[in-house]
Amino acid sequence: MERVARKVRNKGLLKLIGRFLRVGVEVDGRLQETRQGVPQGSPLSPILSNILLDDLDKELEKRDLRFVRYADDLAVFVKSERAGKRVMESIANYLEKKLKVTVNRKKSKVSKVLESAVLGFHIHFKKLRTTEPKVRKFKAKLKLISRRCPGISIESRYFELKKYIQGWMSHYGCGLKFDTAVMLDG
Repeated sequence: MERVARKVRNKGLLKLIGRFLRVGVEVDGRLQETRQGVPQGSPLSPILSNILLDDLDKELEKRDLRFVRYADDLAVFVKSERAGKRVMESIANYLEKKLKVTVNRKKSKVSKVLESAVLGFHIHFKKLRTTEPKVRKFKAKLKLISRRCPGISIESRYFELKKYIQGWMSHYGCGLKFDTAVMLDG
């Protein structure tokens, strides 16, 4: 909360954030107290991550590193695997010692750009491409929404389909390789 208070000056908002963090989480139908951190999936999680990791952004900029970060997802781009290992260790130490953030070393890795993905994208010949698992999930959701379902009007299915496609395309659409156009009129 100390770092949040540096960025947020409104006492009422700080009090609300504090209450939100202490409200607890439901696990298997039972309310459990939260003592530390932000519940996974909380709408507050990306905002608080961005506030906390703002110092990391400044440190990476100071080191003149190229990086992409959203909330707690981070990709740093360097020229060699050796440099990657050195930078990963250095950043992990900075996060753990200076910012008191635990680094999940099982999920962290050093790999070639072509073998990496961040936020549902990978880089392919200097272009962003949506990862195949994200495209498969998109198609499965389209099938689910558009299936025959007695009791649900075609208009409501059309509305749901349009809403889902627009949301997905606004995030992942820039990374798609198109062969065919689909035109929807609303």
